[in-house]
Amino acid sequence: MAIGLASRTKQIVYGGLIAAVTAVVVYHVVGGARGPLAEMPDTPESAQVFICSACGKVFTLTPRERAKLMASSPATQAEDGSRGRSLRLPCPACGKTAAAVAASCPVCGRPYLRVGNDGQLHSRCPPCEAGRGKSDKP
Repeated sequence: MAIGLASRTKQIVYGGLIAAVTAVVVYHVVGGARGPLAEMPDTPESAQVFICSACGKVFTLTPRERAKLMASSPATQAEDGSRGRSLRLPCPACGKTAAAVAASCPVCGRPYLRVGNDGQLHSRCPPCEAGRGKSDKP
């Protein structure tokens, strides 16, 4: 009986030690002062523009904000017509996982989704695309 108790105590101590070491390693790798999250840019210049395809909300995220959002909320891969798959993030306005990186319209500079809700690849924002004449080049 005493041998079994000593063996069980060793297992508990070793398990606790392994859990503590794992927690320290995860802290330093993911969110610690020396981890990749700390090395990611967090400046307005490094931010990307996103648009939600569900509600149309336009917002910006720095790489660090994007990593935190992806860690706290599930991101998904969505079919993007001829371009394959693209990452979709949760929208801060409607909460749906439908926000994607926006492109900048070459005509007016407005952010837009390259792949619209119709699944087609677009070279301009919807207003410029609708007003494009037959002589315009993409």
